[in-house]
Amino acid sequence: MLFELINPSDKITLEAENGAVASACAWMLSSMFGVVDEDGKNRGIARFCNKEYIENILGDPSEFAKNNKEAMKKCFNSFMYGSFSDYRNFQKALSLIDSEEKKEEYKKFNEDTRSSLNAIVKKAREIASEI
Repeated sequence: MLFELINPSDKITLEAENGAVASACAWMLSSMFGVVDEDGKNRGIARFCNKEYIENILGDPSEFAKNNKEAMKKCFNSFMYGSFSDYRNFQKALSLIDSEEKKEEYKKFNEDTRSSLNAIVKKAREIASEI
């Protein structure tokens, strides 16, 4: 599933197996972030959600993170600047490139040509590498 990150900077799209994983990743980046799915369902911004709301989505957040480690890593690695259509176009372009080296160059080019007030995608990649 695709989600848009609610944040004060550039449009960012991410992919997650479900809304709980997407929300957990957004909230791990910042309690002021959240996600919206393609149907417009807002999953909430942690800072404005009460404990019961968060537990209803994740259960125990620490246990959720431990039990969904790989799904969260994959989600963090999927963060990309742009809209839903930008994300799909980027994925389609990647699928047309045969060389893994060229794919990595294209990914780097995409990230280097964007700006962000707070380097959200870079931070997501850093978290993914630590998981």
